[in-house]
Amino acid sequence: MRKIKIFACTLGFSIMSLFVITVQADSKFDYEDYYSVENGEVIITQPNDNLATINGVLFNKVEKSLLLYPDSNSASSYEIPEGITSIGDFAFSDCNNLNSITIPDSVTSIGYGVFSDCNNLTSVTIPDSVTSIGDCAFCDCNNLTSITISDSVTSIGRDAFMNCENLTSITIPDSVTSIGVCAFYDCDNLTSITIPDNVTLIEDGVFCDCDNLDTIIVEDPNSKYEMIDGVLFNRDEKKLICYLKSNSGYEYSIPEWITSIGRYAFYGCNNLTSITIPDSVTSIGDRAFSDCENLTSIIIPDSVTSIGELAFYDCNNLTSITIPNSLTAIGKAAFSDCNNLIIATTNSYVLQYASERGITCREPDDTSWLND
Repeated sequence: MRKIKIFACTLGFSIMSLFVITVQADSKFDYEDYYSVENGEVIITQPNDNLATINGVLFNKVEKSLLLYPDSNSASSYEIPEGITSIGDFAFSDCNNLNSITIPDSVTSIGYGVFSDCNNLTSVTIPDSVTSIGDCAFCDCNNLTSITISDSVTSIGRDAFMNCENLTSITIPDSVTSIGVCAFYDCDNLTSITIPDNVTLIEDGVFCDCDNLDTIIVEDPNSKYEMIDGVLFNRDEKKLICYLKSNSGYEYSIPEWITSIGRYAFYGCNNLTSITIPDSVTSIGDRAFSDCENLTSIIIPDSVTSIGELAFYDCNNLTSITIPNSLTAIGKAAFSDCNNLIIATTNSYVLQYASERGITCREPDDTSWLND
């Protein structure tokens, strides 16, 4: 195993964060001392029993894996040889000349970031042999318009199709049981998607910042997930997962059976000016209301004990937020770039938090007399 540092797709959006991933044992990074790239072809410079090249592409002949297709190769299409069983991490990353790739039935796994930043890739068919689509596998493939996923795939990784801005159509097969964090983040031209009844895990931010997504269909009999009035819920966890950015309403009241607001749940929902949070909610996730530019005020109920990182980041018009004494944890930069914000609270923890960050506080209005 080897660890490398990359900029996270899902840890930042507006603020990108550096983090470490562990790439698989068989990847191009493990053989950097044994090859070079010249004139769009891989040249093996030192003997290694594992390595071989075919038409300038690097393979591990023992593991039958494709390690590196040079990004300087001028070809517009490529057919992976039959018999290859895996595609290594970042194997085709930044190959901007490619618009077509043929994956043979022998391939069973697609690694981390395999086709990331292939800006001219327009369509891909994933064969029946593949069982999982790796994290960030197709992220930043800006011209990818359609993808066919076979019935053998059971999981779609984190950030798998992030920033595929021209993706208009994708069919998730019945075999899929899990969809990773921010899998379809910023797929601006995706208008509808169907979640099969076998899906048991939809992680946070899956449909975040999808400007034109107005229809999510949850197939029966999926007892865990439900769409209600343009909002996706996890019924088992009593969690609000996603409020569709395309919703036209200015106000929204979260149902009283919800106990948590997921990460990115309302991210970039600029139509919203007012949100009512019920007393049942105990936690507000990271970036839950980030970039809600027209949100003006919000009252956090007594039940809430934690507010996540960047929860209200860049809510430029948020001028008032009421925070109860029950709150014991506030994440980093929770109110960053809320330049006009005044916090109404008597919570000593919140007062100290605000003082350290130059946020103005005042005492909440006394409304107890209304109940006399």
